[in-house]
Parts: sequence; C-alpha cells; structure tokens
Amino acid sequence: MKASVIICTYNRSGLLKDSVLSVQNQDFLPYQYEIIVVDNNSIDDTKSVVTELSTDSPVKVKYVFEGRQGLSFARNTGIANAEGEIIAFTDDDIDADKSWLKEIVHAFDDPDVAAAGGPIKPIWPDGRPEWLTDNWLGYLAVNEFSDVRESGEFKGPDYPYGANIAFRKQTFDEVGRFPTDLGRIGNCLLSNEEIMLCRRIEQREKRIGFAPNAIIYHKISRDRMRKIWFYHRTYWQSRSDAILDLTENADIYTRLRKQAPGLIWREISKKQDDFTAKCYDRLTIGYLLQLLSSEKNDFRWLRVLTTFLATMKRTASSLVTERNNKIKELSMSLDKKQKEDVKMLEELDVRIRKMDEIVGRVVEIGQRDEQLKLAEAQKNEELKQRDAQLRDKDKQLAQKDEILERERQRISEIVEQLQQKDEELKLKDVHLREIVEQLRVSSEQISLLEKQVQEMRSKKERLEEEIIRKDEKIKELLESMSWKVTGPLRTIYGVLRKRYK
Repeated sequence: MKASVIICTYNRSGLLKDSVLSVQNQDFLPYQYEIIVVDNNSIDDTKSVVTELSTDSPVKVKYVFEGRQGLSFARNTGIANAEGEIIAFTDDDIDADKSWLKEIVHAFDDPDVAAAGGPIKPIWPDGRPEWLTDNWLGYLAVNEFSDVRESGEFKGPDYPYGANIAFRKQTFDEVGRFPTDLGRIGNCLLSNEEIMLCRRIEQREKRIGFAPNAIIYHKISRDRMRKIWFYHRTYWQSRSDAILDLTENADIYTRLRKQAPGLIWREISKKQDDFTAKCYDRLTIGYLLQLLSSEKNDFRWLRVLTTFLATMKRTASSLVTERNNKIKELSMSLDKKQKEDVKMLEELDVRIRKMDEIVGRVVEIGQRDEQLKLAEAQKNEELKQRDAQLRDKDKQLAQKDEILERERQRISEIVEQLQQKDEELKLKDVHLREIVEQLRVSSEQISLLEKQVQEMRSKKERLEEEIIRKDEKIKELLESMSWKVTGPLRTIYGVLRKRYK
C-alpha cells in the first residue's frame, strides 16, 4: 500500500466526520491508501461515527482505540497499525484539498526526502478578529510557509505543522517515534513533538520536503478566538520549548538572556498592546517554570516566578519614574534658561532697531552707489555690444575676403581651362584643314572616276545597240533558213511514223 492517513481524535466526533469524508474523497486510487482513526480515549460517539464512515467506503477505514491519554501516544499507535509506505498525519478539524494526498506523496519521489509538509490555511468561523495579528497565527496551526516556498524544503527552525505532515514509514525505525513527554494531553497544550523528529531527521542529513499544493484547511473553533485561549496556548508553548531544549541540551542561558531584556523594554517602552505584552509574559513564565519546577511543585514555582516577574516590572516602572523625574528637572532648567533668553532677546531687539536706522541710511547711500554702478554697467554693456558688433563686422569682412579669394582662384582655374581648350581648338583646326585637303584631292579623283564611268557607260550603250542589231540579223537569218533546216527532220519523222504505225 502506498499511503496511510492517520487522524487522531478526542471527543470531537462532529468535526471528525467531515475531516474523514474530505480524506475519503481524495484524487488518489482508493486501494492505494488507508485511513486510520485513532480514538484517544473519547467518551462521545466517535466509534459509531467511524464505523458508519467505513461502511461501503471505497477507501479502507480503520478504527483504533488508544487509552493512554496524549497525542503522541495516539500517533505512535497509528504508526504501529499503518501499512502504507508513506504515513501522513492530519487533524480531526480540517478539510483536505482534493489533491492533498497526491501532492504530499509526490514530495517523496526524491529518495533523500524523509519527511514532508504543506501549507495550512484558516477557515474562520466569524471572521478574523482585528486584534489577532500575523505574529500569532502559528499558534492556531495556520501557516502558508512563504519563506519555505522559495527554497522548496524545510530547514530549522522552520518545520511542518502536525496538521499537515508526512513521513516515510522507515524513518520511524531510524529516528524513533513521537516523544510522549511532548504533544497534547487532554487540555494540556504541550507541543513540539514534530520538531524533535524533524531535528533528528536533519541530523542524519535527510531532507524535509515542501509540497506547496498539498493544502489543508484548518477550521478555527470559536473558543480559540478568545484572548484567554492564546494566553493559555503561549504558556504551554513555552513549556514545550523548555522540554525540547532540556532534551537536546540546548543553550538555555542564551535564550533566557534574550527574553529578560524584552520584558523590561516592553514595560518601559509601552509600545505593545496589552494582548501582545501578556502573551510574551506567559511565554517567559512557562519557559522558566518548566526549567525550575518539579512535577509536585508546579504551582509553588508559578507563584515564585509570577512574583519575580512583578518585581521586574516594578523595577522597570521605577526606572520609568526616575526617567520622568529627570525629564521634569530638565524641563524646569529649560524654563529658567528660556526666561533668561527672553530678556536677552528683548535687549537685542532694541539694539537691532538702532542698527536698522543706521542700516537704512547706509542703504540710501548704497542705493545711489548702486544706481551709478548700474549706469556704468549699462555703458560698459553698450561698449561691449559695440565691440561685439565690430567684431561681427570684422568677421563678415574676413568671410567676404575669403569668398573673393575663392572666386579669384575659381576664375584663374577657368582661364587655365579656356587656354587649354583654345590649344585643343587650334590642334583641331589644323587637323580639319588636313582633312579638307584630303577631301579636295579625293574630290578630284572622284571627278576623274566619274568621267571614266561616263565613258564606260557610253561604250556599254554602243555595245548594247550593236548586240541588238546582231540579234535582229540572226533572227532574220534563222527565219529565212528555218524551212531548210527542219526539212530533214520532217523526212525522218515520216519514216519513223510509217514503221511503227
């Protein structure tokens, strides 16, 4: 089997039913996980509720009874009855997101992950109280772990909460199970049992993964929306911290040194509201009480420590009173000094008036001097402007000279070009004369040739006329001789005709 979901409960059958239903309706193959409900000595109808839920359930639902009171006993009993490779824990007052189990199991795809957890979001019964700041949400098992989300894994001192935490089953063989001296026992709100296991996992260099989409919604009960419940909860949290520190031989002295100045400063500064101050006081009292008390003398030590705390507060108050007295003395001294300063200021005021009259006269003289200076300055300005205009004209003339010089250079270049062209024209004229002479000689030769051609034409005409006369003579001769010439032919034709006829 892939996973086992363990829900420990104590006299909350009404809330338990909805919690189990939300785990039954997971987006996970039903035969791949089981639900184990551990009844931690309830006296309500928890057993019948679980029996009803197990009837016709596609997911295997187990009911296990644990008579020893305490959440750690119940969880360890659930582990002993679990068959899954991954064991996930949640509470009896939650709604699990449909993909919760799939997402938290997916975190174990990494073989180095020994445990994993996910975010827990609140469901408020009547809205969140205004006095409840974010600093105290963790005491309600509410945390979305925004800092852990960036790294993708939990590292001390930030660990998953018990309402949304899972382990490999073999991890319990390596680091042990939940410590029974920690964890809820009835109305005793001891905690930190998950922290101890997570620290042991880190000591073995294993990872605690973060499953950001494995979301649990925690239903906050109305009795927890009272300040007195937080006083009770912070007191037991500090006792849990002391047990954990004693078990792991932590540096207790350093922790106490950090807490003591905070107590005195809160009394002196008065910057914190009454609720916050009382919660911090109970954190300190619970921690010190757990360090110093024995099982039989809790209340005696509680009275002693309460008296000690009151003494610290009185000492702080006396410091405040002393500070206020010094402030009053300083204020009186300042008032006396202020009166002396006022008298001195009045005398200075008279002197200032006299000085004002002298200054007025000096100002008049200064104004005249100022007018003269202004007139001189204007003249100087006009001279500067004239100098500037002359400089501008000089610049313009210089520019014109430059333009004329450029024009002279351009004209000289044009003259040189014209001279070159004139030389070229002269050469061309000589060449043309040579060509004309050649044409003249050629013309004479052509005239001779034309005469010769005319003579030849005349000769040709005479020859043609002579040929024509000869042709006529030949025709006449042929006509006169045609009968004589064709006579033998006719004789031969007649002979041949007779023969072949």
